Amino acid sequence: MIPHLVEEVPDFKAFIKPYVVDGKDRLVGHTKPQQFRFYMRDDGLPALQYKLLCTTPNWTPPEGILIWRTNENNKAMLPDGEPKPCKPNPMKNEEEIIKGISGFINYWKGLCAEDNTEVVRGQYGRLIPYWECVLSNLRNPTHVTPSVLKQGFWPNSRATILPSQAMYFCNGDVREEFDVDESYVGPLRDRPQPSFRVAVDCHEGYMVLLRPGDEEFPKPIWLAKALSEPNFATTSPHFRQIQVEYFRPCGKNVDILRQYTGWDTKKSFKWTVDSNFSPVWVDTDAMLIAWKPRAKENGPICIPTKHIKFAKDNLSRINISEIGDESEKSNE
Repeated sequence: MIPHLVEEVPDFKAFIKPYVVDGKDRLVGHTKPQQFRFYMRDDGLPALQYKLLCTTPNWTPPEGILIWRTNENNKAMLPDGEPKPCKPNPMKNEEEIIKGISGFINYWKGLCAEDNTEVVRGQYGRLIPYWECVLSNLRNPTHVTPSVLKQGFWPNSRATILPSQAMYFCNGDVREEFDVDESYVGPLRDRPQPSFRVAVDCHEGYMVLLRPGDEEFPKPIWLAKALSEPNFATTSPHFRQIQVEYFRPCGKNVDILRQYTGWDTKKSFKWTVDSNFSPVWVDTDAMLIAWKPRAKENGPICIPTKHIKFAKDNLSRINISEIGDESEKSNE
């Protein structure tokens, strides 16, 4: 197989950036739907609608989604002209690549020279001039990128999610820990808070906030590090559990150590491994949120503000739900 040498790529992102809505008005969630429809609304503004599946009967939302900025006359600001080419980036390990290509060319030439049947020459002969052309381009970096595109280049991408038997119940329903939120397509400002999916959003090495258990000095949360993947093998003694290593607040203040005072308000509140406890297995139902720590975060750590807020909101929803369940039981 002979790959093509990409000579130009239009900088389409820079071409439309000044005209597309940004910030909290920018479009999100548009990688999920299978179909899109672009049309002109009655007010003269271009809009889009989508279908999550090609079999979905109606286009959503009824009023359409605006993605282009408007001027003072409420007219869409649309790009005009042609996009400029992207500037090529220097190739990494260029010397090794040139050496490798040169070696293949010499190898193919040697095979062709020794071939008396014309079979090898017919198989490899056409590769030699192609790769010699590529080699010539690499050795002459004086190639000037044109100011306008000659052809255009549109790459294709595809993402595939492989399902697992652990994702489903016997009746075919998706397990809660693997379930996904209802798809949302529209402005960022209106996107609902995403749910925490234990099986998808937590992995070995991640930091985890847990619901606290019953203890002498109640704490708002527990912080731990995941030492395993969440276990959803029904035959395992640790089904729906995860092994964790507990952390404790840094310092010697009694209020901080007993009640974690300031854990959600002080940005400099740091945590370290609690050497008084050995790794344990805990239920995945106790997990509020998980996140991947920074690569160089080996010492005391701080919980990012966005994760603190998410965990508190999650815990609040759980408490409200449990209070409602208890009220229903008492009425019965």
